[in-house]
Amino acid sequence: RKAKTDADGLPSEAKGLEGVPRRRILSAFMRRWRVLPLPDVLKQFGGGQFSAFKTALGDLAVTKLSPITAEMNRLLADQAYIEGVLADGAARAQAIAAPTALRDIGMPEDGIDRAAELALASPYWNPRPFTKGDITRLLRAAWAGESPAE
Repeated sequence: RKAKTDADGLPSEAKGLEGVPRRRILSAFMRRWRVLPLPDVLKQFGGGQFSAFKTALGDLAVTKLSPITAEMNRLLADQAYIEGVLADGAARAQAIAAPTALRDIGMPEDGIDRAAELALASPYWNPRPFTKGDITRLLRAAWAGESPAE
C-alpha cells in the first residue's frame, strides 16, 4: 500500500508545518530519534521532496527499532526465562496483595450458608438466574481463595 505524500514537500521553516498534522508528527519522530531540533530537521530536509524525508525517516525507524525486534525475538525464544519472569512477578504481587480469601478476612466457614441466605433475601439484578446452591458454591470458592472458574 502506498503512503500518502504531500506534493508541496517538507517546508524549510516551522511555520510551514502548521495545519498539516502528518508533517508535524513525522518531523517529531525524526527529532526524537535523532535528537535533532526542528530547525536542523527542516534545514536538512526542508524544500525537498517529502518522499526523501519519509525514506530517511523509514531508514531511521528500521535502525532504531531493529534492536528492539531482535531483543523481543531473543526473549520469546527463551521460554524458561519468560516463565521465570512471570513466576517472579506473581510472587512479588502475592507478597504485596490484599487477602483474596474470605477466610483470610475473618469469615468463618460455617457462615457461608448464612451469607447465601442473606444474598437471596436481598436479591439484585443478575443476567442469569441463580439458586442458593449457586451462591453457596461461589462463596465456598471465595472462602478458599479460589477463582470462581476453578
